[in-house]
Amino acid sequence: MKKENENVVFPERLAARRVRGTVVTKRQTPDRDPRGKERAFTLVELLVVVLIIGILAAVALPQYQKAVMKSRFAILKNVVENMAVARRMYYLENNQYPTSFDELSIEMPLGGTRGDDSHISYQWGSCYMVEGSVACTNPLLGMKYEIYSDSVPEPYHNKRACTAENTNDETTLAAKMCQSETGASSYAATSNGKPVLIYFYP
Repeated sequence: MKKENENVVFPERLAARRVRGTVVTKRQTPDRDPRGKERAFTLVELLVVVLIIGILAAVALPQYQKAVMKSRFAILKNVVENMAVARRMYYLENNQYPTSFDELSIEMPLGGTRGDDSHISYQWGSCYMVEGSVACTNPLLGMKYEIYSDSVPEPYHNKRACTAENTNDETTLAAKMCQSETGASSYAATSNGKPVLIYFYP
């Protein structure tokens, strides 16, 4: 009986062949296991993915919150700056400070509700004007921007201030934002019986 040549490779019998130390199959199916079934994620792989997502969220979320707060505070600040300029112009013309928003030469943001002549409430907060200062506050931010006139004593005399409201904790996000905004140390005070941290601009 004639023996088959062991050096001859028959294609129909070929399951795999070695090329440069690797096994190359006729059909590579990386998404299937050797038994031909669909390969699913393992518990370890899922836990790794969840862990990575958690780390990214922990890093990105505070930065996103800071960006949102900074944007909203910039709007607040712009309104107060315009109020202060108009108030100063009125003083130069009349030798006294205005007592009503109607006396200012600017238009206040739309959508406000008048509490009285010197107080306007908005969905995002409120703005007011008193003898010694003008200010806007946003309770959602826990922050207030205020410009004092030269008629008030020190340490408020002719100063601009960012205030973290209802707190004496410098580690709160509002306090950190005010510190970053002004580059100053906090001045502890009370407003309407509640603690506040005031940061004066240089």
